Amino acid sequence: MSNENVQRIDHAEKARTELDFLHEWMSEEGQTDATQIASVLEAQVHATLALEEQQRLSNLISVAMWNSRALVEGARHVDDEPVDLQTEIARVDAIFAEVKTGLGI
Repeated sequence: MSNENVQRIDHAEKARTELDFLHEWMSEEGQTDATQIASVLEAQVHATLALEEQQRLSNLISVAMWNSRALVEGARHVDDEPVDLQTEIARVDAIFAEVKTGLGI
């Protein structure tokens, strides 16, 4: 099976969309036992999404550190071509910028 035919499902985005439907339903229903249970489930979804974001940031940091080490060690690509220093520095800088944004710094 080739990766070209595989579509990635953005579970976080799907969960956010479902939360929009949940909010609409809760406002229509008013306060009931079912909507109170739904509120607890909503909190669980938010906690899970927060964990997903932290894992994503952790992965970005790992990639940036690996790329940084490759720069220091003068790594070569799989095809044994030297790594272009400016391209790799730009890639690491972009990753760290994304991490900083995610961390709010």
